[in-house]
Amino acid sequence: TKLLDQKINTTSNELVVVTSDWHIGATVELNNNQYNLKIAQQRLDKYIEKIVDTIKQVKPKKVYVINCGDLIENVQMRAVNQSYYTDMSLSEQIVKATEMQNSMLTSLAITFPNIEFVFTELSGNHDRFAPNKKNQLYGDSVARVARALTGSLNTKSLGNLKVVEPDTEYRTILNVKGHNIAFVHG
Repeated sequence: TKLLDQKINTTSNELVVVTSDWHIGATVELNNNQYNLKIAQQRLDKYIEKIVDTIKQVKPKKVYVINCGDLIENVQMRAVNQSYYTDMSLSEQIVKATEMQNSMLTSLAITFPNIEFVFTELSGNHDRFAPNKKNQLYGDSVARVARALTGSLNTKSLGNLKVVEPDTEYRTILNVKGHNIAFVHG
């Protein structure tokens, strides 16, 4: 959100919004930091407000939204005591994270019906299904599932939201105003 607080070029007709590392399902209880589903939703709501304010200021014709991975915490990623740091099952994490993501995108698309929204999502290490990354099938990830479910939103009701596949499951390059921007997780 620090970038959104800086002076914004209002002559651009495109805007890039990046999200990453939601880790839905994670719970953190430290003296200087706490994180859980409620806090994640509060942070996302605050970020959506900043996005809306920026769109109103910039008035773009197109907004690219890229999620750079780790949508969920993933209870199966680590064999030892991973569930101690999560408050929901893997399937619950996928459902909740996808609902939150879809809510964000739907809200933006409905609020700004004359703007084209282009969304893609990359896989992060927490998004893999196989507990051991050496056993992971390429592209078998939460990101692929969430991206497909988010794509199902763009039926007849949200004609201004387009879900696209990344260049690879773990990287995509976006050309904005003649500049290539590479997006990866990690």
